[in-house]
Order: sequence, then C-alpha cells, then structure tokens
Amino acid sequence: MNIASLAAEMTRDELNELNREMLRRGISGSASWPWKEGTSVLFRTVTHYWVGRIRTIGPDFFLLEEASSLPHEGRRHEVLREGIRDDFTYQYQPEVEPTPGEGLAVVMRAAIVDAVEWAHPLPKEPR
Repeated sequence: MNIASLAAEMTRDELNELNREMLRRGISGSASWPWKEGTSVLFRTVTHYWVGRIRTIGPDFFLLEEASSLPHEGRRHEVLREGIRDDFTYQYQPEVEPTPGEGLAVVMRAAIVDAVEWAHPLPKEPR
C-alpha cells in the first residue's frame, strides 16, 4: 500500500490532523507560527491585506474563513486599535471587500509580509 492510497481512505479531519503532526515534527512546512487554528489575524501580503479567522494551517498556506480583502487599510495604528467600525472617524477610511459565498480565502505563506492577531469582530459588510 502506498501513501496516496492511504490518504485516499482518510477523512478530512484525519488529513488535517496528519498535516498538523507533520508540521509539529518539522516533516513539512514550518511549525513555528505564533497562532493556531481559530485565531483571527490580519495579514499584509505583497499585494493586499487580508483579515479573517485561520481555519487551516497548511504546509505553505493559510485557509481563512470569514475572510475579507482590504485593498486599503487606512492608518494601520487606527485599524489595529479600533478594528473596522462605522462609528469611528478614521483619518483615512479603510476599504473592506468580504469574500463572497462561504467567505473562504487561501493566503500563501510566501506572499505574507507581516501578520498581527486581529482582536476585533471580523468585518462582514463591504465599505
């Protein structure tokens, strides 16, 4: 029996657990990441900003749920301090483009410039 046939028989949860264990052991990707699945983050990538909750940490990607692209985040310190709110007067208004459908987005690790934990409600409406 080869690895492909074993993987074909595994459930999604079993595959995710195998991936996490491989990351932990350093067999694939990198286990050195400060947050775990379920944590909300703001990624700055080479082209956009992404905010969402980490659903899956893959060997070379993050799958975000309730994800939104932020073509322009405004003043970074304001957005990090206040989140994205309608009742706050920003010096420069952040733009928000929620991902349609299930709200899932894949962010490749190689595209990430920096990341911070997002301590606010995730934005759900475009602005």
